[in-house]
Amino acid sequence: MKPQERLAYIVTAIALSAITGMYWWAAEPPSWGIFAFMAVGALVCFGIILARKRAGHYDKSSTR
Repeated sequence: MKPQERLAYIVTAIALSAITGMYWWAAEPPSWGIFAFMAVGALVCFGIILARKRAGHYDKSSTR
């Protein structure tokens, strides 16, 4: 796994966790549905990262 690809996974996980946490502490009362919504968002984000990997996006950036 290339460093840029690893960074994409880490940033996505941190960003989605931050969004979920901010919603959870700000909502009155919080809805459990946010976890399902963010899980779907995570799957979409990770799917995009995998599609970019298969398209060779991360290979092009390492040849500079």
